[in-house]
Amino acid sequence: MRYTSMEKSACGVGFIASRKGVFSHDQLVQGLNALKRVEHRGACAADQITGDGAGIMTDIPFELFGFERDSTAVATLFVPVDPERRRTALHVFENTFQFEGLNILGYRDVLVDISVLGSEALKSIPHTVHAFIERPDECRTDLSFDKLLYAAKQKTRIKQNENGIPDEFFFASLSAKTIIYKALTRSDALEKYYPDLQNPSFKTRFVLFHRRFSTNTRTSWDKVQPFRLIGHNGEINTIAGNRSWANSREKMLGVKPEQLLTQERISDSGSLNEMIEALRYRSSIPNVEDILALMIPPSDQSNNFYKFWSRAMEPWDGPAFISYCEGNNIGARLDRNGFRPCRWMRTRDHFYLSSEAGTFDIPASKVLGKGTLYAGRGVTVDLNSGYVHFRDPSHSREHHNAKFDPRLLTLEESPPPEGPSHLDRMHLFNYTDEDLKNVLYPMILNGREPIGSMGNTARLAVLSDQPRSFFDFFYQNFAQVTNPPLD
Repeated sequence: MRYTSMEKSACGVGFIASRKGVFSHDQLVQGLNALKRVEHRGACAADQITGDGAGIMTDIPFELFGFERDSTAVATLFVPVDPERRRTALHVFENTFQFEGLNILGYRDVLVDISVLGSEALKSIPHTVHAFIERPDECRTDLSFDKLLYAAKQKTRIKQNENGIPDEFFFASLSAKTIIYKALTRSDALEKYYPDLQNPSFKTRFVLFHRRFSTNTRTSWDKVQPFRLIGHNGEINTIAGNRSWANSREKMLGVKPEQLLTQERISDSGSLNEMIEALRYRSSIPNVEDILALMIPPSDQSNNFYKFWSRAMEPWDGPAFISYCEGNNIGARLDRNGFRPCRWMRTRDHFYLSSEAGTFDIPASKVLGKGTLYAGRGVTVDLNSGYVHFRDPSHSREHHNAKFDPRLLTLEESPPPEGPSHLDRMHLFNYTDEDLKNVLYPMILNGREPIGSMGNTARLAVLSDQPRSFFDFFYQNFAQVTNPPLD
C-alpha cells in the first residue's frame, strides 16, 4: 500500500439526509462531493489507482429504472464475468427466490466505465447486475418484504456454494428501499465508473458514503463498504469471540452453518453487518437503532434495558463508528470507547454527519446546530418526517414503562472460610503484586475488567530461560490498530 503524510488509519464515512423528505439529484451530488473529500482516509495499491474501495447507499431511483415505487425490490449483484458461470449463478438465484415466492421481473446490466480502474481492480472485477423483484401481495409492509428477501438471500448463498460459486456471487445490496453503488476505486472515480450516478433522473433523499481503509483484511470488491445496512469506520477487536457466539447460536437454533454469519471470506465489518441483519430480520427487534445499542452498548448505562440485553447479546467492541440506513431512518452510533471522531451539522433542510469536519460546504448562516457524537451515543433521522433525535434507545417511546427483567440475583456476602488460605503458594503460579492489584483484586471486589499495559518487550515465554507464569504461554488473538484521537 502507498501512504502519504495526509493519510490516516481510519475510514471516511458519513451521510447527508433531507429533513423535508425531498428526492433530489442535488443531494446525490453533495454526497459524492463529500465522498471525494474523505479520499485521504483511504489508501491505494501499487498501481496508484486501485483504492481500498469507495461506495454510497441511496434511495432506489425508481424513476431511473422505470418501476413504480413500493412495488419492486432491487438486488445489486456481483456475478461471475464468465458467461457460463454467470448463467449458472443467476439460474440458482432465480430458482431460490421463486421457491420463496419472489418473482424476478428482469435484469439490468449496470453500465460501467472500466477505464477508471487500476490494474489490480481489473484482475478481480465482477460483472454487476440489477435484479428487479416483484413485491408479493402478502407483503404489506417494507419490513415484511425485506424479511422475505433476507431469507431468500441466505438460502441463495448456500445454494451458490453447493454449485461451486462461493466467491463470485455477492449481494452488494438487496432491499425494497435502498440501493448501493460501490467499487474498488478511489473516491473521485466512483461516479465515473457508474454513469448512473451522473444521470439527473437519479434522485434520492439521502446519501450514505464510505471510503475504505483496509486494516485487518485484504481489500476486495465484496469487502468494499457500505454493506447492506451499515458503513463502519473502525475494527471489531472481539470478532473471533463474536463469530464463535454466532456459530453456537446457529447450532442452538438448528439452522445450517453460515446462516447467521459467514465464518470465512468476510471482514469484521461484514460480520457486524450480517449480525445486524440477522437480528433485524430474524428477531422481533425492528429498529436498527435498538439493535446497535444492544450490540454496542454504552459504558455508563446500567438500566434494566441494557442489563436484560447483556444476557442475550455479547458486546461487539470497537473502535467503531457505525452509520446505517434501512430506508426509513438513517443514523449513526459511536462505540463505548469513543475512539472514532464523528461530527454533525443541522440546517433547516438537511442533516449532515461525517467522520471529520469540513466535508460539506455549508454557509455558516444556514447552520442551526452542530456538534459531535460522544462515546456510546447515537443520532437518528426520520427520512419521512425529518425529525432528528439523540436520545438513548433505552429511553425511547417504545420502551417507556416496558419491563426488562434481567432475572439477576445478588449473592449474599459470606465470611471467608476458615483454615489455610494457600497464599503461600502464589509463587507456584508466579503471581506478582501488579497481578494482584491491577487484575485480581478489581475483578474479585468490584467485578471490573482488569487494566494493564499492552506493551511487552519481554521475549516469548516459550523462548525464555526465566521462570514464567503458566498463563504467559497463552495470549488472546485480536486486531491492534491505531486510534487517531489517542495518537
